[in-house]
Formats: sequence, C-alpha cells, structure tokens
Amino acid sequence: MLDLERLRSGLINLGFRPTDSVVPSTLQFMYEGGSYYLEIDEKDDQYVRVGFPGFFTVTQDKHVRALKVANKVTESIKAVKVFIFEDKVYCSVEQFVRDEDEILRFLTRYLIVMQGAAKAFVTQYSNGD
Repeated sequence: MLDLERLRSGLINLGFRPTDSVVPSTLQFMYEGGSYYLEIDEKDDQYVRVGFPGFFTVTQDKHVRALKVANKVTESIKAVKVFIFEDKVYCSVEQFVRDEDEILRFLTRYLIVMQGAAKAFVTQYSNGD
C-alpha cells in the first residue's frame, strides 16, 4: 500500500511544503502559485491522483461551453482530465504506480501537464472555442 507519510517526506525532499487536507489520504501543496493535491486510495494500493482544483470559475450560463472546452482539452493532452465540479474547473492526472518513488519521479511532469491543460482551457474558453 502507498504510504502517505513516505509521500510527505518525498514532497519535502523535492522542496514542497505539504499539508494535510480535510480529505482523508490527501496532501495539499503549492506549486508555482497554484494549489495542488496528491491523493492515494486506501482501497487500491497502486492508484494515485494528483490534482489542480478550482483553477477557473464558470458561470451557470456558460456551463455547457465550459464542459465542451474541458472535453476538448482532455482529448488533446495525454494523461490529464479536465472537468467541471459545480462552478469550478479542475485538472487531474490519475495513474497506477508501483510505489511512492514512481509518483515522486513523475510528479513534476504531472504538474507541468496540468498547468498546460489549465492554460489550454482558459485560452480556449476565453477565445470562444
């Protein structure tokens, strides 16, 4: 099973300052001005989700457009999901991994791909795509 404390230590070694989340088995941390989370699933010892929650807000009248843009971005960028929850837009990368070291080895790549997806979403949404 993935160990949250080992992940916390690994995040600290990478220069992050993880804090506990109100969501069980989840750590929160900042990266380049954004708030991210790392979540493990206690029922699946090889699953991890890294997320960038609420990076953009949509109004109810633009909800359908936001869903279409989120779908377009999800289709075009490997490994990332862009989705709407209530009035917020989220990105996540979900992976099956062997151990904590594998998560930490790819963490920067996960973060960069989510930033790219967030930027693509905002650009396409703002341009009316």
